[in-house]
Amino acid sequence: MQRATCKEVIIYYSKKGLKFRVSTKVKIPNTVENFETALNRNQKKIQKFHAQVESLIEGYQKRYLERPSVQWLKVELKKLKLEKENVVTTTQRKPGFPVSLENIEHEAVELFSSEEVLSKGQNIEQNILLYWSDFIDFKKLISRNPNTIKRYNSLATTLVKFWEKYYDNGYDQLGLREIGIHFFIDFIRYMIKEHEFTYRTFGAHSDLPNLPQVGISNTTAIKRLTDFLEYLKFLKRKKGIQIDIEDVRDCMNMAKHKFHVSREVDETKWELTLTVEELQFIVNLKKYESDYYKTLTPAYRRYLDIFIFMCLQGTSPVDTKKTNRVSVMNGNLIGKRSKTDIGYKVELNPIAERILKEYDYNLDFIEQSFNEAIKKLMVTIFELYRPRFEGKYNERYELIYVQKKFKGPEEVNTILHKGLYAEAMTGRRTFITNLNEDSGDVNLKENMRRTGHARLQTHLGYQKDRQTGKARKRNLFGIFIEPVNGNDGTDSQNAE
Repeated sequence: MQRATCKEVIIYYSKKGLKFRVSTKVKIPNTVENFETALNRNQKKIQKFHAQVESLIEGYQKRYLERPSVQWLKVELKKLKLEKENVVTTTQRKPGFPVSLENIEHEAVELFSSEEVLSKGQNIEQNILLYWSDFIDFKKLISRNPNTIKRYNSLATTLVKFWEKYYDNGYDQLGLREIGIHFFIDFIRYMIKEHEFTYRTFGAHSDLPNLPQVGISNTTAIKRLTDFLEYLKFLKRKKGIQIDIEDVRDCMNMAKHKFHVSREVDETKWELTLTVEELQFIVNLKKYESDYYKTLTPAYRRYLDIFIFMCLQGTSPVDTKKTNRVSVMNGNLIGKRSKTDIGYKVELNPIAERILKEYDYNLDFIEQSFNEAIKKLMVTIFELYRPRFEGKYNERYELIYVQKKFKGPEEVNTILHKGLYAEAMTGRRTFITNLNEDSGDVNLKENMRRTGHARLQTHLGYQKDRQTGKARKRNLFGIFIEPVNGNDGTDSQNAE
């Protein structure tokens, strides 16, 4: 590759449109008269590095029967470099320990944000992410939730993948001058139609190839754009970079409008909540399904108890982890929400109190492991509950549900067993839905105090529709067709 002052020897690799160029560190100055001679002198160094790259690719192919992704290869080369330098990092694997696929996306974020991207360009006009490290350091100081930093780094990953994908489409550099309407049109198109990513997987099948998903949802795309705008504001306020934020926002909104990228209405989004009867069955699982309950390990029983606690008290996962003896006062569970700093006060359910005492007021858990366990548990529990429901209501118990997402104007459906939608936040949604259905509209303010919500719209966003087995009022006004000319009205559509 021709540089300003030298010719640099690089290794080139590509897959699915993503390109990877890594330097062999062999640079021959333009002033050298005999280029071929200088190149031959460095052949051993070039071949040694090339063999390392080939070895990684062949090893992956042998194990997974396909060529590795660009990001995987970058991560592995980064690890080799760290091992040579004896640098200990949180992502460095033990000698001989194979890289696991569930960590690829996370490690790629670290690599992109700290190594390759930030070394490109000498100023903000050449590299928009030049001050990314400073931005992350600043956010670490003021952010309460560590997941916020992961979300910002996901933006960096998405930007770099876009940069690589569109390198030959006029984005040989991505600097401040490129941030305009054309950039946002290309970037949004890339996010919803071309961006590849993998979900982190855990458990018994985590060693299997994790097939990439293509295109992120409108909701996630909007989060990426919002975080990018936050970064641009940081550049203007903290670095003195001249940026017209309002113009950027206008360009962003026009590009979103072009691709129908808008927030999903809460009313159209189905999410799992448990009815009171389903919750009653789970609380008494040891009685109703003793044989199954005996098969649960102590860890799974603890996860199930924590899940029950969140369904009964409405605490979010992060607030549940922080619950301790001080959180209980005069028969109430009190605290301050980590997300908003708004206080909450809710009556302590006797079953929830028993769970607290059983685990010595320590309900800490790792959310990824918890979610995987709850999904497995709820698939079986819903299957066991089905005969009870159908016997009582003479109605088929629905176990397959569709969750809709949009990528631009395109509707993408996820069809899964009901239990596979279970997660840590299901507990809080369950509590709020049951609370509001039981108390009606009159006590909404009191319910918001119990849950720590300041805005009614936010509170109602947690309330979800579900199958209860009970008759629902479909004729809101009681209007029906009256009999005409002696018709006895048996064919009329009476109020339900």
